[in-house]
Amino acid sequence: ETVLAARRERIRAEVRAVLAAPATSGFLLDLAAFVETRGWLAPADYGQTERLATPIGVLAPGLLGHRQRKAKKRARHIRDLDAAGLHALRKALKKLRYTVDMLGGLLPGKRADAYRAALKELQDSFGALNDAAMARHELAGPETPAPGDPAAQRAVGWTLGALAVEALDARPRVIERWGELAGTRPFWK
Repeated sequence: ETVLAARRERIRAEVRAVLAAPATSGFLLDLAAFVETRGWLAPADYGQTERLATPIGVLAPGLLGHRQRKAKKRARHIRDLDAAGLHALRKALKKLRYTVDMLGGLLPGKRADAYRAALKELQDSFGALNDAAMARHELAGPETPAPGDPAAQRAVGWTLGALAVEALDARPRVIERWGELAGTRPFWK
């Protein structure tokens, strides 16, 4: 535990140093200036103000459809996806979920609730896959905790093995739940 506590404190000290650095303050000031001066506006594009005034309810179906298409593209041949492909799909689903959470209230109803529930179930299934990948990255990477401590390495091996078994069990659930989500009629159509 002392090795992990020392590692945690070292990482926290690094984060505090980054947050206190002059470059961070400069970034925040530049960001505030960008927002205050509407730096995203293109001076030669006179129609952008009208587009920016479009009600979000009008834009919501298109935004939701865009995110769904991205997820479907990533899910092609889901049974054959490797870890990187599954991770890309997980990220696309996370973006879809955020979009559904932000815009779903504009289009309420039972279909919205069913879609949101199917999406949540799918993301929950991805949890075990992500946990195994993150643990492998953190515990088996170059900064393996306590590399000279046999007890710590046994604990790392046991943890990685248990998570790998959970990931093997989760993969069929991911495929099944993707089928459920893909078969759920989008509530914005």
